[in-house]
Amino acid sequence: MDKLVSKPIQRFRKGDAFVKIDSHSLVFMEINEVEENRGDMDFCIVSWYMLDGKGIHTQRRFPMVACDGKFSDFEPISRRLLKEAKRLMRQYNADVKQLTDVKGAI
Repeated sequence: MDKLVSKPIQRFRKGDAFVKIDSHSLVFMEINEVEENRGDMDFCIVSWYMLDGKGIHTQRRFPMVACDGKFSDFEPISRRLLKEAKRLMRQYNADVKQLTDVKGAI
């Protein structure tokens, strides 16, 4: 009888969303790719969308490892919530750029 080969359990999927909140910043994280699962470690390519006192910053497509099914200090959120947060950040950036352009024209 053939042996069944068990596949590692995939804890994360492309598009999964997370948030990290501390006293000085708000960081949304999105999984772009799941590269590999090794036992209790998941190797992913992620993007961060950060809001802090200096404005909005994006860091795209860098590696990050989750241990035991968790990313350190991040909590899972719905994909819909991440989509709305990204929309609001883009709108904020557009509004700031428009205000800066108007102020520079005066």
